[in-house]
Amino acid sequence: FEALMRWNHPERGVLAPGAFLQVAEASGAMEALDWQVFEQSMRMIPQLLEPGQYVNLNLSPRHFRSDDLDERFLALI
Repeated sequence: FEALMRWNHPERGVLAPGAFLQVAEASGAMEALDWQVFEQSMRMIPQLLEPGQYVNLNLSPRHFRSDDLDERFLALI
């Protein structure tokens, strides 16, 4: 599986990541959005995965500026 974000826009309907990720990166909102995806993915993994399956999570490059990325991500897992 791959955890991908979608935006349910009130006028344009469901938008794929390519339609809004550049704006999220440029505005600084990407990290907060990523953490929402990470948290929701961790809640859903026990229901979705069978042995031998896995989930890919994408990280914004901005996360690597954070001194506590590793600790925060490990705590989430």
